[in-house]
Amino acid sequence: MEVKNNILLIIILLLLSCKGKKEKEIESKTKTESVVKTTTTSELIIDYSKSAKLFAVEVLKENLRVHKFLPSTKRPYHLEILQMKGLQNITAYSNKKYPENRDPSHYEHFVLFTATYDNSETAKSKFDQIKSDSNYGWTDLENLTGGIKDRVRTLATYAKYGGMIIQKENYIFSLVETCGETPIGGKWTEYENDLIGYLTQNGDEIEVLNANCGQDRYQLERRKASTQQNL
Repeated sequence: MEVKNNILLIIILLLLSCKGKKEKEIESKTKTESVVKTTTTSELIIDYSKSAKLFAVEVLKENLRVHKFLPSTKRPYHLEILQMKGLQNITAYSNKKYPENRDPSHYEHFVLFTATYDNSETAKSKFDQIKSDSNYGWTDLENLTGGIKDRVRTLATYAKYGGMIIQKENYIFSLVETCGETPIGGKWTEYENDLIGYLTQNGDEIEVLNANCGQDRYQLERRKASTQQNL
C-alpha cells in the first residue's frame, strides 16, 4: 500500500511539473508574439518628416536653418499650394547665409517645405487636388473661375522655377528648384533622386509632381531614386 501511495504521489508531482512547464511555455510564447507584433508594427510607422530633414541636413550641413509655419501663415506665398483643412503645420529649411541681412520670405530662399496633415487621407486628398489642378496652366486661366483659378495661378507661378511635390503618408513635401544651379552642384535630376531616396525604401517607385524651369505646370511622373517615367 505504501509503495502504491508513493507511486501515486510521484505521478501527481510529475503532472503538476508538466502543467507548470506548459504554462511557462505558453506565457513565453505569448510574450514573444507580443514583442514580434510590436516590433513589426513600429517598423511600419515611419516618420518621413525626419527623413526629409536628413536630406536638408545633407544639403545645408552646418548652415541649416529650420522654420515653423502655422497653417494660417501667408508668406512665403508658396505655402498657399499646401493649404487645406487638416493642415497642422509646415516646416521649411533654408540656408542661414542666404539671403543676406534679412529673413527668407520667397520660394527660392528655401530648400524644402514639409507640410504635416492630420492623417494620410487628408494629405492624399490635397495631393490629388494638386494633381488635378496641374492639368491647367497660364493659358487656361481665362476659362477658369473661383478657387480653382486661384490655385492654378499659384501653381503656375511656382512651376516656372521648377520643383517637385511628393506625398508620403500624412506629409506633403515640396522640393524647391530654381533655374540656376542646385545647392550642392550636379544635375537637378540627381538632386531630386537624392530626396526620393530618403523618402522611399528598397527602390520603391512613387508618384511625384515635377516641373522644370520655364514650365507653367507640374507634370505627373513615376519615379525611383534613379529613374523617372512621365505619365
